[in-house]
Parts: sequence; C-alpha cells; structure tokens
Amino acid sequence: MISTRCLFSQQIVTTAGSTLANSSGIVTYTLGEPVSQTLVGVSYSQNLSSDTIILTQGFNQPVITTSIIKVNEGLDFPIVIYPNPAVSFLKLSIDKEDVSGLSFNIYDMSGKLIYRQNIEYKITDVPIKSMIKGSYLLEVENRDKVLIVFKVIKQ
Repeated sequence: MISTRCLFSQQIVTTAGSTLANSSGIVTYTLGEPVSQTLVGVSYSQNLSSDTIILTQGFNQPVITTSIIKVNEGLDFPIVIYPNPAVSFLKLSIDKEDVSGLSFNIYDMSGKLIYRQNIEYKITDVPIKSMIKGSYLLEVENRDKVLIVFKVIKQ
C-alpha cells in the first residue's frame, strides 16, 4: 500500500546559478526547473517496515527570452519590465525619484511606432492587450535620448 500527500510550494530544483551586479542594477539567475508538485508517500513492505518516498516533479521551459536589446552607458538607475512575455499589460518599473521627462515608445519589428506614452510614476502599466501576438521593441527615453530598449513578447 502506498499513501501519498501533495505539498505545493515555490521551490526550484537547481543545477546552476549566479548573481551579477553593476552600477545599473543586479541580476540573479538560476538554471533549473520550477517545482510544480512534490509527492510524499510511505511505502510499506510485507514485513511492515516503511520507507518514505519523495517525488519532485517540474517542467522545462523550452524558450529563454532575452529582453534587453540596448542600454545607454550613462544609465545610472535600474529600469525593468515584467512579465515578459505578457498578454494584457506589462509593468515598467523605474527606480528613480523624479521620472519627469521620461517616456516610452513601442515599435513593431519593422520599426513602425505603435504606442507612445509619457511616464508619470515609478511603476507604469503598459497596455498591450490590443496588440497582435508577436515581438515588439519598448524604448525608454529621457527627453529624446534613448536610455534602454527591451524586446517584449505579446502572447
């Protein structure tokens, strides 16, 4: 007889990872599989001895998305977008007290301007729901000077 119990948590079965830092920010990455389920059970043999059995299940993510295309060397504050890929909205996070003068543009892969918006807050919702599925470039500017360009994927 085998008895099982399901435990759900945010764990990762890792194979490698590291942290990289510079004046623009910190990136921490882990290579491995997110754990989607852990099964813990007890196996009983005929002589009534028991063994604990643990089975950890995960999944592979077949696509790795590189999102930063270009960074201005003078950029001295972190700018992050998430989640990527996204369906309806991206979050644009800028770690700077005064965001006046900042704006973002979204271009399709042919270079056509799709959307433009001034940035008023440190965290900005970027609407992408009406865009067709595909890849786009999101460019953050400071008074017409490009600070960073991200590749974003609309699902």
